[in-house]
Amino acid sequence: MKVWITFLFILLIGALIFWEFSKTYEAEKLLNEGTVYHESGDYRKAIDKYDKSIEFDPDIYLVYFNRGLAYYELKNFKQAVSDFKKAIEIDSTDYAAFFNRGLAYDSLKAFSSAVSDYSKVISLDQSYFSAYFNRGLDYIELVSYETALSDFNNAIQLYDQNPDAYYARGYIRYNLGSYREALSDFKKTIELDEFNSDAYLVCGYCYDELNDPEQSAFYLNEYLRIAGDSKNNAEEVRALIREIGYDPLY
Repeated sequence: MKVWITFLFILLIGALIFWEFSKTYEAEKLLNEGTVYHESGDYRKAIDKYDKSIEFDPDIYLVYFNRGLAYYELKNFKQAVSDFKKAIEIDSTDYAAFFNRGLAYDSLKAFSSAVSDYSKVISLDQSYFSAYFNRGLDYIELVSYETALSDFNNAIQLYDQNPDAYYARGYIRYNLGSYREALSDFKKTIELDEFNSDAYLVCGYCYDELNDPEQSAFYLNEYLRIAGDSKNNAEEVRALIREIGYDPLY
């Protein structure tokens, strides 16, 4: 009798192990199928597969992470935040979920929450350029210019070939009244991206603040040459060129 009970117990344990294995196998199979749809850009079908995967195993990090990415692509940012939060609950050591939740918070204009997530990313990986860059942009939105300046300094130190980082730092310096330093950043932007019309425009503004009308007119005209009438402020810029004593060339 004792042997029979032991045998039944072993069978029960075996059945439970098999059931758990089957659930995990099915969950991962559905995750992989969802990933195929995801990579092809069919985010709704991907989400359907991820949903079904969760029914079999609600504790797979990658399912929530991928579903969060899919919802983000569909501009359902609140649901993306929810999924990234769940992914973080499962694994709080992977900075990717924090970074992508930060992106979703940015899309919801929840800049303070985004700052918190990018800060967590930096605590996990201090060499992540985009975390400093994005957090700097959020600090600009929060009108915390000095803190933003520090982030762009760090971003540029990590990677000094990104024109947007110089442009953003120049924007901060301009708003802080440091026109010569701003000018240096905007010129570096142009060096790295010669067709960035906005960089020419703000160079013109800097030279105007520095009382150098000749250089101001030159850069404002370069702005008009590159942007043409594609920008709504073209007539405004022409008026400024005339105001400082020069003729618009475009």
